Parts: sequence; structure tokens; C-alpha cells
Amino acid sequence: MNKIIFPGSFDPFHEGHKFVVETILKKFDYVYIVISWNESKQRKETFESSKYKIEKIFKDNKNIEVLINENKLTTTIAKELECFNIVRGIRNWKDKIYEKKLKKIYLSYEPNLNFYYVKSNKKFKKNSSTSLKKS
Repeated sequence: MNKIIFPGSFDPFHEGHKFVVETILKKFDYVYIVISWNESKQRKETFESSKYKIEKIFKDNKNIEVLINENKLTTTIAKELECFNIVRGIRNWKDKIYEKKLKKIYLSYEPNLNFYYVKSNKKFKKNSSTSLKKS
């Protein structure tokens, strides 16, 4: 089975995230959505609440599994799942710079990772969990 991991804080999970999942499912058979802790962000929702909401969105799709990761590196999760494909969403040039740095860090821990990027649909370019939490 062709599997991929979509890691993120997903606080909250929004239409841009959903777009990434729906887009990557055209290329992969199975997506692990991994809700992870991000030390630079203050969570508004609990991990369990986020998981429940995401599972509700994809309740009819058996090819999506939502996992909670409170304290592991994404590379550790990849090894545990034996899944070395990572998908990330890109909205703008700032995201590209950030993702380039993040990829370098990931590869220093696990050189077997493959990265896939989904360019945001124009209508979701301004969506970010941080901006949605402020509204």
C-alpha cells in the first residue's frame, strides 16, 4: 500500500488542510493525518478534540487515519509506521522557505524520507490555523 504522512498542529484543521488531504489521495492510497504538538504555538483545542473533528470530516473515507503525536519527532513516527513519505502544504514563498529548512532537519534524522508538496488552492492561500484562531 502506498502511504503518506500529513503532520501538523491542525489547531484548527481547516479547508486548506482538507484540500491537501484530498489532493494527495489522488497519488497515495492511504493518509496518516498526524496531529502534533508545536512548541511555538499555543493550542486552543485538545488533541482529542482535534482528532474527533478531523475524523468527522473524513468519516466516509477508510483510507485516512488520524493519529495524535504529543511528544515524538515526525521522523520517529515515520519509522514506527514504516511510512517514509511526508506531505506538506505550501501557501506562499514564506512557506517554501520554512519547508526547505524543515526538510533539511527531517533528513538529518531520517535520510530515507520523501517529500511531497501540495500548492494551495487560491481560495485557501490566506487560511492558516493561527489566523483562524484569532477570528
